[in-house]
Amino acid sequence: MKFTILGSTGFLGSNIHNHLVNNNFECYAPDIRKEKVSGKHLGHVIYSIGTVDFQNINKIVETHVCILKRILANCNFDSFLYISTGRFYRNSKLTNEIEDIKINPNDSSQLYDISKLLGESYCLSSTKKNIRIVRPSLIVGYNAPQTLFLPSIIIDAISKGEIKLHSSLESQRDYLRIQDFVKIIPEIALRGTEKIYNIAYGKNTKTKEIVDEIVSLTNCSVKVTENSTQYSFPEINIERIQNEFNFKPESVLKELKNIVSY
Repeated sequence: MKFTILGSTGFLGSNIHNHLVNNNFECYAPDIRKEKVSGKHLGHVIYSIGTVDFQNINKIVETHVCILKRILANCNFDSFLYISTGRFYRNSKLTNEIEDIKINPNDSSQLYDISKLLGESYCLSSTKKNIRIVRPSLIVGYNAPQTLFLPSIIIDAISKGEIKLHSSLESQRDYLRIQDFVKIIPEIALRGTEKIYNIAYGKNTKTKEIVDEIVSLTNCSVKVTENSTQYSFPEINIERIQNEFNFKPESVLKELKNIVSY
């Protein structure tokens, strides 16, 4: 059984690739900047091409939409799984997969979300079979991009001995371990019966819980800036993936020791 990982050098793609190889799947990981894949039969495609550079407008649209369009138009596959995002649930009260998404195009910070939704819409509009979408929450692992919140405060705790927060300790969002994410990806790709799946822990973790654990592991100090803001993402509904795959992720707090000691 063949998988093709598009975006295999990124955080998610590299971990998916390693998981599949370690479980004896055949994996093809082309660099589409140098290698043509049009006309090839790609087996089960995992589309993890993306960027965490939220300010690079051209790269956001190119990776989330333009390359996707070319792949869907020119390649053959058994199934196709588009890795989207759970970020756009931040403005929603309900977070299951069938609810409407609230997006404000006047807010430039939402371009990332809009591009992902356009990618989703393009997938859902395709006449090709077995195209599915996953919406992950914030994925955590030792090799996550250092610009993201959790890796950045761990780096500061270790290198500077201090965590400086610009958001309140009561802030909260859904964090998911990379191990739980990569395990469910091939299951959805091969056997998913729905078009869209949330992949998340299903419960929010407060910044205070995370910081307290990092302090216990590193003995660092913590400083919260004056007038810090509180952000709270709604908890992501994972009933669909629980019911179909018996998905039982573990708390990110259990993973912090491994990340800190890496």
